[in-house]
Amino acid sequence: MPLTKPSFVDAYHDMNDTSLVPVVVQPMLLVDRTIELEVSFDTMTDGTNRAMFNQVSYLPPLVPTVLSVLTLGPNATDATPYGYSGFVLDHLSTVQIILKNGDIGNHPLYVSTLVHYCCVKPFDSQPSSRP
Repeated sequence: MPLTKPSFVDAYHDMNDTSLVPVVVQPMLLVDRTIELEVSFDTMTDGTNRAMFNQVSYLPPLVPTVLSVLTLGPNATDATPYGYSGFVLDHLSTVQIILKNGDIGNHPLYVSTLVHYCCVKPFDSQPSSRP
């Protein structure tokens, strides 16, 4: 028996994630690296509407990333072979990801991490400063 009944969402409602209180309070870790990503949408020359991060639409790699990592040897930590929009992170590093909504619409994003904090969430009308 499913836990929920699937249905359509008519509207998204803003919620200040920073007002949530953790069950166990832990200090935020020191950041090793910051990556800024601006979400935007544009119509391509073929008429398709594509989502982009930092004005770059996602294209799957010709060679699966795990195979590149296993075969590049000492070059596996160089971001160049993975494409101009990829990031190579150090093992166990703490990364701060700043997501900006550069589009006029609301776009919920799913961020999968081991541990994450939502530290700031502005609610103004400027598209480039909205999360």
